[in-house]
Amino acid sequence: MSFWPDPKGHNEIKAFLSYFFLIKSRQKSRLHIYLSSTKNFSNNGLVPHLTAFYFWKYETLSSEKLLFKFVNQSSPNEVDELINFIWRQETYPKTLSELEQQEFQQIIVDLWKFLTDKYENSNIEEEQKKLATLSNWIVFVPELNDVYTDLILKSCKHIDKTHSTRELIEGLVALKAKGNPNTTAKAIGKIISSLNFKDYLGDFDKELIKDLVSFLFNHGQKEVAAEFCNKMAAVYQQFFLRDIYEANTRK
Repeated sequence: MSFWPDPKGHNEIKAFLSYFFLIKSRQKSRLHIYLSSTKNFSNNGLVPHLTAFYFWKYETLSSEKLLFKFVNQSSPNEVDELINFIWRQETYPKTLSELEQQEFQQIIVDLWKFLTDKYENSNIEEEQKKLATLSNWIVFVPELNDVYTDLILKSCKHIDKTHSTRELIEGLVALKAKGNPNTTAKAIGKIISSLNFKDYLGDFDKELIKDLVSFLFNHGQKEVAAEFCNKMAAVYQQFFLRDIYEANTRK
């Protein structure tokens, strides 16, 4: 039988997932994501169910699987719910063993790639916003290697449409201490150089950016950091980096 006969109600999918969840949840009781109340979701818990099964590896991104069909056939709001719900599971990897964490990181990368490929070249504003929201998945990044840097760069292309630059900057600050500092600084330089800062920056935002720029100056990215400071002043009329710039560029 088809599991997608009713795109609006997803009745058969919900029935199947509910039954499957009841069977498997006893074996996976430590999965805390399902403890979130499903009544807050417009699809009566379909997003938490699908997320749980994807995290447990009962679901994949194969074209015949439910998650693939959900992403490609659901309403824009429901895909937004999926992206945001996964983002809110930041603490879930902490419940896993080291091996399980590695497996979890891979399924996040796979889904992140799948969604960026779907939305990267879209001219539809709703889809551009979905792409930008994916930048919040930086909370799952263990360190900034080439794969994660590329995903973040693709995701933040339209980040100004969601006004979520602070979340990205906070994530980058947290990642300074992860991995090789020179490699991390190079990645951070690429990412912050790709952003626009036309929106208002509060004092907290400015302190985060100062932290990142100082990190660049101190870890082999002096030219990139200096160029970023000049761009902030010339393009965005933001002069809060002047002291850091002068302290690191004096001969």
